Amino acid sequence: MNSQKKRKNLLQKSFLAGLVVSLSSVASAAAFQLAEVSTAGLGRSFAGQAAFADNASVVASNPALMTQFSQAQVSAGGILFSPHINIQGKIDATGQDASEKDIAPPEFVPMIYALMPINDRFSIGGGINLNYGLTTQYGENFSAGFLGGTTKLAAVNTNFSGAYRLDDHWSIGAGASVVYTKATVKRNVGALGDLLSHKLQPVKDALNNGTAEELVPALKNPTVKNKLHQELDNVFQSIGQLQPNQTLAKLSGDNISFAFNLGVSYDFNKDHRIGLAYHSPVIIHFKGQYFSDLPPVDSIINGEKTPVLNGLLEQSGHADKIKSAIVGTNGREQSGKLDLILPDYLELSGWDKLSENFTLSYSAKWTNWSRFKELHATNSETGNTLFYKKEGFKDSWRYALGATYDLNEKWTFRTGIAYDTSAAGDYHTISIPDTDRKWLSLGATYRFTPNLSLDLGYAYVQGKKTHFVEDEGQPTSATFTSSAHASLYGFHVNYSF
Repeated sequence: MNSQKKRKNLLQKSFLAGLVVSLSSVASAAAFQLAEVSTAGLGRSFAGQAAFADNASVVASNPALMTQFSQAQVSAGGILFSPHINIQGKIDATGQDASEKDIAPPEFVPMIYALMPINDRFSIGGGINLNYGLTTQYGENFSAGFLGGTTKLAAVNTNFSGAYRLDDHWSIGAGASVVYTKATVKRNVGALGDLLSHKLQPVKDALNNGTAEELVPALKNPTVKNKLHQELDNVFQSIGQLQPNQTLAKLSGDNISFAFNLGVSYDFNKDHRIGLAYHSPVIIHFKGQYFSDLPPVDSIINGEKTPVLNGLLEQSGHADKIKSAIVGTNGREQSGKLDLILPDYLELSGWDKLSENFTLSYSAKWTNWSRFKELHATNSETGNTLFYKKEGFKDSWRYALGATYDLNEKWTFRTGIAYDTSAAGDYHTISIPDTDRKWLSLGATYRFTPNLSLDLGYAYVQGKKTHFVEDEGQPTSATFTSSAHASLYGFHVNYSF
């Protein structure tokens, strides 16, 4: 009974460990933090977001800017993401191809905002937008499916804010948010069976040619040697039953969290303004259901059940890397919990109207990714540690410069450039191949009437080609090169009343 309990605990720890590795990809997905809060902002590469008061989307960027409006306004629309992310790679141990094209499908992100001045000093507003989002999908038979399968994360932010004008120069604002987060993570077996066979074949060869007896003297005993033969035969039989499209691990769940944001703006005069906005971290106490399609396989290298084979693996230096490579739950769900942090960020922006028609805007945005130091998963029932992994994220920066030109009362045109630095640090994954990015944007506003306008925007984003090894030093290590670019298309309708 005690042995069965230990074996069950080992299975649970190994299984959830694999899923938390997958969740590290979701955390990396946050590194693709969504700056896309408005189409007008898209047209200038989101330069000056904390200082530019062009429509009600200021609720999502800097609530202090709501004091710049003399009329109530509603702004609604969305941005279509059309990414092209390609992965070229191979599994190091076997040389199998691990390449895939267009791993991220197009996604449409809707948003809506509203604000209303209460008097000449106080304004209120609210909005719904997506501040973190990610989808990557690899084929069901992708050879590196144990590293990258399906990863989806969406954090929907519902915000309520207020702003107060202190005097002719200073305005302050604050808001509270309810953040609904939903995630799905799936990993398939891929070429894991071939990898195990590759790693175990030298053990089988050593047993057949007699060299194993030099490492494990107990094998000179025919009974022990025959038992090991039987164990290896069972292992290879179990490995042979693995299919690339089988689900190795899957997680799905959701969570409701709370956050806040603060903002301040300073008007030097009617033509020059700076703004500073802070958005708090979102702390997610994630609870989900975990399961695997694989059946429990008792003969797969378990130190409690195969002491002779385990001893041989320890002598050959492979025990720690292979001992719990495959686990399964036969589709039975298990519960676990994991705390994740979507980081806080601070943005400093400027807005300068240099002439009656021309405005320059600029921003520097810092995101506190270095607070993401570890992944620590625990069993929901016992509280015991299921997995611990140290992370190496670093703070990221975003710099943007934009120009806006008012052609006449009907038309306004925009353009902008930006540069994003990656938060990946020394950690890279094919689930989210994060990298430095360059932006080039164009946009326009057409006013049908003084109260009704339409914003249109386009941005081209070019990612830096990245070379990296995932799971370096492990039997599942693979070498990859990622390349990425994306097009973003936005529209927004604004109505003042």
